[in-house]
Amino acid sequence: MGRFFFFILFLTSCTASPVLSSVQPSAQPPALSRSPSITAYKPNTGDPTTNLLSIQTSTLPASQDSIPTEIPILPCSPLQGIEINQLSDLMSNPFHPPPPGRDDPHYGVDLAIEVNDIALAGHPVQAIFSGQVAAIIQDRFPYGNALIIETRLVNLPSSLVQGQNLPTPAPTIEPHSALTCPQAPGDALWDFQQRSLYVLYAHLQNLSPLSLDESVHCGAVLGQIGQSGNALNPHLHLETRIGPSGARFSSMAHYTSNASPVEMSNYCTWRVRGVFQAIDPLALFSSLSP
Repeated sequence: MGRFFFFILFLTSCTASPVLSSVQPSAQPPALSRSPSITAYKPNTGDPTTNLLSIQTSTLPASQDSIPTEIPILPCSPLQGIEINQLSDLMSNPFHPPPPGRDDPHYGVDLAIEVNDIALAGHPVQAIFSGQVAAIIQDRFPYGNALIIETRLVNLPSSLVQGQNLPTPAPTIEPHSALTCPQAPGDALWDFQQRSLYVLYAHLQNLSPLSLDESVHCGAVLGQIGQSGNALNPHLHLETRIGPSGARFSSMAHYTSNASPVEMSNYCTWRVRGVFQAIDPLALFSSLSP
């Protein structure tokens, strides 16, 4: 059992900036500390003083109101109101995948919005590409509230498929002996002849009311930056992986006493077994830049 607790320290343990117990907004709205060029998100309230601090109490828009009428060809930023080329300024934890078969250090990137070096919750998170909901995870360790959206490679811009060295299908990897990985459930419905990009959005404060298999468009609001799961302070944990098309997960969790065998198996299949191969989200965006 001691080895399991050791791995908890590594498992998607995402950090940004020191957390303070409360935030007292000043009379003059503060500017974003990491990149002065970024415009703070302002809901359409008519109040010019509305800033990032007030988003923490904002109402999450309904998903159908967040879907644009036209589907963009290029990706949308995962953070509403922030340009793709500004995301690197908000990165608090970089892509640092472990060796095959292991589950440490960090499979994705963490993006945090800070004011006066304080990471804030409540900023809208939106879909990078149009696709279908492949997983809905509600308050499970380590991802907390999270969504996975699938987009088939054939539906992605050719610059992504041709301009980046995407991983080729790999054989299933036996997890490291220190991991508790139950036998994987049947995946007979997955299409191993076709491949898809899967994007996971984790540690969300709220989830948009979506259902498994539901279609979402690029720019659809999926939730808000939060601190759910194994997060030390508010940020978006973003993972991008290539895997067989049509994969669906009812839930996933690991290293908790109340996680079911199916949840733990799904987690190990997603992260460890090599079926879904991680790529750097920011490198993905780079390959799509004009």
